[in-house]
Amino acid sequence: FPSHDTDVVIGFDGSWSGDSTGLVGCTDDGFLFVVDAWERLDDPHWRVPIADVEASILSACRRWSVREVACDPYRWQRTMQALEDEGVPIVQWPTNAVARIIPAWQKFYDAVMDGTVSHDGDPRLARHVENMRIKRDARGGRPVKEARESSRKIDLGICAVLAFDRATVRSVDNDSCQWSHNTLNKHRLARPERLTTPDKYLKLVKTMNEFHQALM
Repeated sequence: FPSHDTDVVIGFDGSWSGDSTGLVGCTDDGFLFVVDAWERLDDPHWRVPIADVEASILSACRRWSVREVACDPYRWQRTMQALEDEGVPIVQWPTNAVARIIPAWQKFYDAVMDGTVSHDGDPRLARHVENMRIKRDARGGRPVKEARESSRKIDLGICAVLAFDRATVRSVDNDSCQWSHNTLNKHRLARPERLTTPDKYLKLVKTMNEFHQALM
């Protein structure tokens, strides 16, 4: 883990029962680390322990100087509101917003291939990244599961993309790099960069194993 009070951004991708739920942090210099993760194993009645997720986020905010917690809001709006009421700098980052995920994925991929991103070696993160597949259409490429009902989860990989994306975007407030609850609502997410030539880099990705090896 980074040292106490290090500036970090946390990416959060949650589920209710089927997929996993994860928290991945990213420092300003591109170091990724798994804060916490919850996965269903063989229990069909298992549900994500929401209270534990909220407690882990609050604990992370006490341990590090958290600029943002970038959250996919799907099914987690109540938790996001509760955490925001506690002063946590929540930022909505809907992973189904194609206009955001495409440039965020390109930035993450480029950083991996350029060697400007590192990670803590957590095997869960490596496994989730390895499970990613690239969906390509006229809008560009983005990471997805191999099939909707696949048990091969990718949530920690998505968390890493979110955290890296937001950690590498400067605040509009040039006087301070620290985000606060009071200034959160005045801030707007940076407009995503337009993907002019997605195939220029996507053609390099023959399989996700190649990407996985680069990350390891």
